[in-house]
Amino acid sequence: MTILYMCLAFVSFANHFTGAHLRYEYISQGKYRLHLTLYKTCETGAIDLPTFIGVYAESKQQSQIVNKNLVRISNDTLQPFCTGTITSCTNINSTYPGYIAATYSDTIVLPVIANDWYFIFSNSNRNFGITNLQGASGQSFHVNTPAVSFLRNTSAVVPDYPPHAIFINDSVKIPLTAYDADGDSVAYEFIQPVSSLGLGVPYYPGYNVASPFGTGGLCYIDGKNNMVLKSAAVGKYTLAMNIKEYRNGSLIGYTTRDFIVICTSAGAGSALTIPQPTSTANMITYTCPGRNNQLKFNFTDANPADSVKIEISSPTLGSGWNFNKVTTNGIGTASGSIAWQTPLSVAPSQLPFFNINVTATDNSCRLKGKATYIYTVLVRDCSADSVWPGDANADKIVDIYDPLAIAINYNDTGAARPGANISWTPQYCDFWNGSFMNNIDKKHADCNGDGIVDTADLAAIRQNYSATAPRPNTTGLSELYFDHSGINPNPDSTVSIKIMLGNSTNPINKIYGLATNILVDGLSLASPPVVTYSNGWLGNTSNTLSFSKDVSPTSIDWAYARTDKQDVNGHGLIANLEFKIPASATGGTLVTLSYNKTIFIDHEGVEITNISTAQDTFYVRHPAAINYAHLASVQANIYPNPSSGISVLDIRCQTNSEVTIGITDITGRQLSTQKLQLHTSGDRINLDLPDISAGVYLVNISGMGMQKQTLKWVIR
Repeated sequence: MTILYMCLAFVSFANHFTGAHLRYEYISQGKYRLHLTLYKTCETGAIDLPTFIGVYAESKQQSQIVNKNLVRISNDTLQPFCTGTITSCTNINSTYPGYIAATYSDTIVLPVIANDWYFIFSNSNRNFGITNLQGASGQSFHVNTPAVSFLRNTSAVVPDYPPHAIFINDSVKIPLTAYDADGDSVAYEFIQPVSSLGLGVPYYPGYNVASPFGTGGLCYIDGKNNMVLKSAAVGKYTLAMNIKEYRNGSLIGYTTRDFIVICTSAGAGSALTIPQPTSTANMITYTCPGRNNQLKFNFTDANPADSVKIEISSPTLGSGWNFNKVTTNGIGTASGSIAWQTPLSVAPSQLPFFNINVTATDNSCRLKGKATYIYTVLVRDCSADSVWPGDANADKIVDIYDPLAIAINYNDTGAARPGANISWTPQYCDFWNGSFMNNIDKKHADCNGDGIVDTADLAAIRQNYSATAPRPNTTGLSELYFDHSGINPNPDSTVSIKIMLGNSTNPINKIYGLATNILVDGLSLASPPVVTYSNGWLGNTSNTLSFSKDVSPTSIDWAYARTDKQDVNGHGLIANLEFKIPASATGGTLVTLSYNKTIFIDHEGVEITNISTAQDTFYVRHPAAINYAHLASVQANIYPNPSSGISVLDIRCQTNSEVTIGITDITGRQLSTQKLQLHTSGDRINLDLPDISAGVYLVNISGMGMQKQTLKWVIR
């Protein structure tokens, strides 16, 4: 996004900030509360943070700009070092940097509804003496967050301040924890710092986004959302990152965090370590009205000599809620628990979830490690005693995700159900000794009630299988894809398409299984496609299970997971998709392969959020490796997709062209048609059909001299 420099109608300050982060809370359509956090070092030349600070909202589509002064609501001196350490906030000549953080907030109202609003803070100058950026002290801060004004969304909240100080040659691991009030998935990526012009601030030679600390440094996010940092030289280094939100597999927003990390010299024993939970299995759990719950916490520190302290914050939920907390702090480890009974009066529709925050701190010399971890408790309507045969994950639906629960609990044993059968009726069963995934009792995975979880339980899933509202896809990167190279797609021939997971550039780390719907679009198949597998990097017939269910003549649901409770790493082939091209198929017919409703899990049942899916297309008799919807002159994408009924068609044309955009249902019934003049600069078109029902719809794009292009639009 390019933002033109402008003279704002409020005061700018030359504070030489060291960091900024902007986010928003949705209040009502077009009305938001903005929160801006600013950081500055205590050093010569840096004035006090102001009482008011200016931000603005911009919609280029509507040619609208709204200025707003935010009010300072807090001002804190940060303590990244252990108690007793003198920082520059106490003594300006101290070698240890001191920091001050201020938070500003106020409401803002957008005058019109549009899909390209951005909230922006672009003000003041960066800190003096930045090591990795060219001319940084003459460049301003620029952080932003998009707000699609017809989409109800609140930014993800990151409870911890960014790391401000590390010691030379220390490799530090800093947890990135966030919660989202809308239940969206959160992912993180490093980006290039940006100036007021919306352009990247240039790096000095030897520095870049992937290596902001230069030679010998580290800067990456590992598979457990830990930020790993290391500098081999003393200096001030600017980093920036996007905190992204995904809903149903589509990116719907982000917030930008821009900050400085100062690397200083230090003696032995000064490494920063932060206590981490020994297990993440209970970070998403559930409760239901009348249920007694207990969450247990165990934390360890990488340095066994450090003292570890945890603090548990009880949520404020009103009358009827009572939380009992216990903590035990110690050297190298700490533990605790919180117990409560969910009131019978609680309605899950009114309280779908709540968060319990646990702050873990160590007191290593000389940097203090501290992080807040968020445990989300989902509130559901549920029965503590009944098992529904086939509903292995206890979500009240029998679908493609239930085989994954069997895989996670494979060969586990417990109480058998009295008079067990696999009819779709609730059946009493004693509790088993243990739970899985979202604190679900293992007894639910014993679908046939014989006291053991194994492949015999798949029969109950197959018998009681039914269509349901699809489960959200929470992924963000294109990693699960098809490979049709080498096939001969002639009419009346059988083709075998490779199902690929990960590649050599982006391998998959620590995965246990997946579930997805596979759709073959463009052909009228005589029989549904099938998935075959024997040996792939995810496993083989001796240590995996594979389950498939025909959904339609062109679509199947497929679950594939290991059964040995061991995650694996790798990339490449995992299975094959096979189907027969009808003899009546016309040469030149476009065939589209796609994954839908996809989730990936590790061996604890925790969903993996950094994997996504890519569609593929080929022509009968003329295969072509196409992963996205491309025509000779048009590129198009629908987002969010799937959606609840309102989406945006983002379309870009190489030349100014007139096109016709039509929407049909899967039977071919025309629902909407419009003609538009497209521009090379790109166009965004709202897709909004009143009273549209859940299902799959086709968005057809056609024009003079171009082939017809069809995009799927999934309504949930």
